[in-house]
Amino acid sequence: MVRLCAFAAYLEVVEKFRQRAVEEASRLRRYSAELGAMLQQANQREEQSHRELARQHKVLTSCQARIQTLRAESETAINDLTLQRDTLAERLRVTSVELEHALKENERMRLERDAQEISVRDCRNIRKAYVLVEQEKKHLQKEVEALHLECSKSQSERNTLLAEMHHLQSQLGNIEETVSRSYFPSLEASASSSALGYPAQPANGLSGACVSSAAEEKASLETTAGADGEAAQSGAQTQAQIHARRMQADGGHAEDSVGPDDEVEGLLRDLLARLHAPLGERGESEAEAQDKSAKLLYLVRKLRSERNEYYGYAVELLNRLDAEKGEGEVEGGASGLPDAAPAGVSCLDTQRGELQLDL
Repeated sequence: MVRLCAFAAYLEVVEKFRQRAVEEASRLRRYSAELGAMLQQANQREEQSHRELARQHKVLTSCQARIQTLRAESETAINDLTLQRDTLAERLRVTSVELEHALKENERMRLERDAQEISVRDCRNIRKAYVLVEQEKKHLQKEVEALHLECSKSQSERNTLLAEMHHLQSQLGNIEETVSRSYFPSLEASASSSALGYPAQPANGLSGACVSSAAEEKASLETTAGADGEAAQSGAQTQAQIHARRMQADGGHAEDSVGPDDEVEGLLRDLLARLHAPLGERGESEAEAQDKSAKLLYLVRKLRSERNEYYGYAVELLNRLDAEKGEGEVEGGASGLPDAAPAGVSCLDTQRGELQLDL
């Protein structure tokens, strides 16, 4: 019994140890399972770490390659930038030089533009002055044409008076011839020589003297007109020479206008004195004879005064035209405008000979 009790106690103890062993085994299984799970997790983490390391190694390798590439590219870029910097510096220097030249050219062009504007204003003023000169020229041409018409009228009146004088001379010659043949051949010659202070000459000789004096007057006028015509045609000479010749020609004309006109007036007086003596014997009153003589002398003096007045006015007009023409030539040389006449020749110099002949 004791053995059975001891065996039973032993069995109980063994059972307890078995249960403990079973519990310990289960606990060890759980622990090993946990260790296996932890080991598996560690393996997984290690594999993940290896994969991460491989990936990072690849990234590092690529980064190193990228760094090498970037280093080479940076060196190339540095070289390119250095070359570009040198090129840009050279271009900047060239551009600075070109800019200086451009500024100088711009300044020159600005000065030229200002000069051109001044030239345009001067040309505009010259054109206005040229238009005014042309208007004045037309006005003076109209005045000269009117003067030419008046001179033509005076010339016609002069021709009429000359014709009347020639008619009177012919009548005087006929009367003197009749008187010398019929009544007083010797008395008339002595009276004429004593009254006039000339030697005894026939009546036709006195008439010839009147005709010759008229011819001399006409020749002097033609000579003066020819001298003025030659002075008008010498346009290539200077204005001073033209003015000097004109003054010389005017002086010559004044001298010629004094002598022949006084001589003609004296011859007319003698002619009328010789003409009125026979007419008085034929019954004509002395008052009528003196009236005719005074009328003829008045017409001659009036013609002389009008001729001198027209001639002086024409010379003054030509001098004014030459002065205005000289100023127009100076302005025309600066602006390049066309001249109305050749240099040194007035616009009416070509008509001066005709004008003086009419005067």
